[in-house]
Amino acid sequence: MPVWTVDYVGVLIAAVAAMIIGFVWYLPAIAGRTWSAATGITAEKMKANMGISTLVAGFVMVLLQATVLSAAITWSGANGIGEGVVVGLIVWLGLIVTTAGMNVLYEARPASLYWVYGGNSLVTFAVMAAILSWWGAR
Repeated sequence: MPVWTVDYVGVLIAAVAAMIIGFVWYLPAIAGRTWSAATGITAEKMKANMGISTLVAGFVMVLLQATVLSAAITWSGANGIGEGVVVGLIVWLGLIVTTAGMNVLYEARPASLYWVYGGNSLVTFAVMAAILSWWGAR
């Protein structure tokens, strides 16, 4: 089994980037309105749920995602940003977007929610992989 090699500074930077992407992605002008319509969660309800514990839990989750993605990039032997992004997209395609699809399907949610989740995670994993690949190559 490969050695678990992770650059934790790169992971921290990638996790911060993931949070920023999420904040921007779910703005009403981008995907927020579609997400709200598909989930039935109003802006008021979202604001009520967006306490510090929610943000901390979300940050812990993206830290875990970035850590595992960093290990996957290292294990793959990816050389450079381009190859690292390919690994990130493979992880996204095989694990992330399929899980989101199953959740939307089995919860009988609108297909638009799948595209909101899938698009956000696509951008997030591509950017995190680019950061992790660049940071690890320094």
